Amino acid sequence: MKLKRYSAPLVVPGPDGLFCSVLILICGFSCVPAIYASPNPSEKSKTANGKEAVANFLNSFTPSTKVKSPELTFVEVAKSMDFDEMVHRSFGEAEWEKFTDAEKKELSTLFKKLIQIRYYPRWSRIFQAGHFDSKTEGKSGQDTLVKGTLKLDGKSSQLTFRLAKDADSLKLISMAIDEKDLLERTSIKLKRGLSRKGAKGLILHLRKKTSESLKGSTSKPQLDDLISGSK
Repeated sequence: MKLKRYSAPLVVPGPDGLFCSVLILICGFSCVPAIYASPNPSEKSKTANGKEAVANFLNSFTPSTKVKSPELTFVEVAKSMDFDEMVHRSFGEAEWEKFTDAEKKELSTLFKKLIQIRYYPRWSRIFQAGHFDSKTEGKSGQDTLVKGTLKLDGKSSQLTFRLAKDADSLKLISMAIDEKDLLERTSIKLKRGLSRKGAKGLILHLRKKTSESLKGSTSKPQLDDLISGSK
């Protein structure tokens, strides 16, 4: 099969209660099964173009990654994401500044682990089973938005990737399917948990959730799994 520039597949895991939202993928110009043409790996950390940044993210889910352990594959996926910015935005500036520096550091670490345990397995299944067709790249404030169509099981949905500038790179911070946004949903859950449990109680809750083992799944991937976080 002839491969075209910036095509990609899909797959994923999902979280429970607290982190109820995360989304999906995107890439360059046209879409084909199973693999993405991406920039030179050495350039991954210096990506200024939104479509290239999304392509790097999606390339981490290519079928060849099946031969690697989930932990090693997630290391590659994580290079395209900014977890510090994600958790910061999820709480909002006012709430975030109430945490101590030590709490902020731990929350960022726990957030990353939760993505790995709950969301990453689902992303993997969805990205390998679906196809994303990139349409436009634009700006929303300081963020870059890459919009396109995600096709899965004969159905098409609008998918948007949100990226933020990190030094000289663009990193993924959110995904939205048909206007259902990962960070917005995550923000609601985190703020609710903070209100009910307080900072210490929330951190203890996240420690418990992230102590679980990374679990795979053979169930058929569902598009909403990318943002719902349900098991």
